[in-house]
Amino acid sequence: FTASHRQIEASLTRFQAGGLSAVYDAVIAALDHLDHATHQKQVLVVLSDGKDNASRHTKADMLQRAAASDAIVYTVAKNDATSGGAGDPGVLRRLAEVTGGVAYFAATEQDVVRHFETIARNVRRGYSIGYEPPSGGHDGRFHTVKVDVRVPGRGTLRARTREGYVTPGPDRTR
Repeated sequence: FTASHRQIEASLTRFQAGGLSAVYDAVIAALDHLDHATHQKQVLVVLSDGKDNASRHTKADMLQRAAASDAIVYTVAKNDATSGGAGDPGVLRRLAEVTGGVAYFAATEQDVVRHFETIARNVRRGYSIGYEPPSGGHDGRFHTVKVDVRVPGRGTLRARTREGYVTPGPDRTR
């Protein structure tokens, strides 16, 4: 976890992809780390083909943890001929979807860079809307949310949002 562009670039170019992959565990660990973040906006970018063959956690565990987090997850996958297309693009799509993020799929390394630039623009220009459940609404369960955006003269617009939220249980608040 760093903001240093040099350190990120060095880390990404230092290792060759291959071997075992624990995507579900990595996403859960990153979301746990974000629980201690001090900034209001929490964003996680996952660069993966979605294939997992080494996690202790399941896909369902990861998706449930993502839905319960405040983070927006963006995923980027490169269609890599060396992996034989053995990734799981569906899990990347679903992970982004449950958090209000977007899944991107790249054919080339230039596409990967372009998608990261798009994500950076989205993060900078995105808005956050808060919601406090009614009294007694702290039941620790998932609640579906629908956001409609209407602009006079333009009709209904589409807002990219998460599917809902999980309230803290009755014994704790956020």
